[in-house]
Amino acid sequence: MLGAFTSYAAPSYAEQGNLVQHTCIVQAPQCNEKSVCDSLLVDFAFRVQSADLLYYAVDDKQQAIINYDITIINKENIIVKRYKYTDTVIATQSDYINRSAYTMNNFRLALPNASYSYDLHVRQEQNGDLYRRKGKLDEFKSLANQAPVLANQFNGKYYLSIYDSTLDYRSEAMYIFLPIAKTASEITHCKVKKLQSSLDIGYELNDKLDRKEKVEIINDMLLISEKGELTLTPNDNSQYIKLKLDPEVFTPGKYSLSVSGKDYSFWVSYIGQPEALQDIKVASQLMKLIMNNTEYNEFKTVPDDARYNYIAKYFKQYDSNKNTAYNEAMNEFFRRVDYANQFYADINHGHGYDTPRGKIFILYGEPSTREIDNLRGRSVEKWIYEKLNKIVEFEIIDNVYYLINY
Repeated sequence: MLGAFTSYAAPSYAEQGNLVQHTCIVQAPQCNEKSVCDSLLVDFAFRVQSADLLYYAVDDKQQAIINYDITIINKENIIVKRYKYTDTVIATQSDYINRSAYTMNNFRLALPNASYSYDLHVRQEQNGDLYRRKGKLDEFKSLANQAPVLANQFNGKYYLSIYDSTLDYRSEAMYIFLPIAKTASEITHCKVKKLQSSLDIGYELNDKLDRKEKVEIINDMLLISEKGELTLTPNDNSQYIKLKLDPEVFTPGKYSLSVSGKDYSFWVSYIGQPEALQDIKVASQLMKLIMNNTEYNEFKTVPDDARYNYIAKYFKQYDSNKNTAYNEAMNEFFRRVDYANQFYADINHGHGYDTPRGKIFILYGEPSTREIDNLRGRSVEKWIYEKLNKIVEFEIIDNVYYLINY
């Protein structure tokens, strides 16, 4: 054990592995009681992982230009609408260090109620095509046939889930908004059943879950901002079931939602989970970096299938938000392990987390500044942590870093 884990610099995280994700939401704002409507509102929402974009320098800033192109085509194969938008993304140092930032855009189009196909194209002039997808928009015939809208709550606000039928385990609460016909307004409960557990977190949690959940009926439209925030606005022509799910209960896995004889499936996923946390044996080995000898000897007696909960409980002392099931401090610790493995491995160690630089980075994060001194034939790299009033020094010999001052 080198010292206490410091998590003051925990960043936000990129979602899953793809550079671009998108989802499509269709609503009928003027739908009457017989589900007849003349127009549609269609939201195309995109999330782009910033770290994988191609940047260039402009006025001492690194920026990337993203071009969005949305084409709507009717049944006669005629283009009825085309929307183009250019977005500029400014990168910060943390984007490169953490590979964590993303940019989000939502585009709302008004269309006559009919069937269409669409072509989505996201690209960079210097980087080529980032994303290309084609799909269909069916004519709106009934509220009961519309797909659910999924949202996650962060800091008391709703944010649209970009991933197909997937909710974010890291959120304060998860929501499903299911459009229903007026005649279904007497619904008070729905049934949620866990179909299978996810292995994303090292082993199965809450393997069996089959329960009724109370729902709220709302007469609102869902408004989605350019940056993905979802708000509710009163609309007598719209009606949704609003279902709230607690991440403490609905742990990662696949679920079925049953309402009035209809079944829908969705996932709860630990999005952006560090690789080092996916294998419970590897995660267990890493605990020796922050546990003292007594703690680690006790931890080694815990069975494998109970270790994830033990690790999560241990990190609660560092957790910045103890009101959520998701543990920000635990995620930050293992994210640093992933980074150390990628950038700090050397010929003397099998893994980056075993190197002196890797261990310091895991415990304290990215230093405020780095300096290299070449004095009297020695090369020394200094990591300066201003918030901690700490300086760590490594001597560099044949491209291997040795800890000399801590």
